[in-house]
Amino acid sequence: MPDNKKQAFTKLEKTLDRIEKIVLAALIISIVLDKLSINALVLTELSVGGLAVLFFFRAYAPPEMNSDVKTSSFFELLILTILPKVLWISCSVSAMGILFYLLQFGNEGYLQMALIGGMTMATSFILLVISMFTKTNDLRPLYPVLIRTAPLFFMDLYIYL
Repeated sequence: MPDNKKQAFTKLEKTLDRIEKIVLAALIISIVLDKLSINALVLTELSVGGLAVLFFFRAYAPPEMNSDVKTSSFFELLILTILPKVLWISCSVSAMGILFYLLQFGNEGYLQMALIGGMTMATSFILLVISMFTKTNDLRPLYPVLIRTAPLFFMDLYIYL
């Protein structure tokens, strides 16, 4: 990848990190206001919707790989390149399902979104467990998406069950 494109993606990633921190702070504030019996549902909805959009944008970032690591098999390519993108998109789908749940839409669309997002995350977790028993080089590039995936997975379980 040319150096100027790499710098542009680095700038975009830093900007997305800052926006995500702001959106998460707004979400925490809205939850605290809700616990104080102050209606902050609009702020919660905007925060969750913003997170869904940010997660979707993160799926387009190039994979973070060490220069000395070469993918030698399709399974390593799947785990280190394709899986993070699938997880980011499933995080976005789950966040949209949570948003539709909060908006209390009359149809059951949020249940399907929770099911699709949760099942994709569960399948990805199974692939990650399998990759831990194989000799996949380095799973550190997956840590940021896994930190965001776990709470969304449990919210999907809560919504669906």
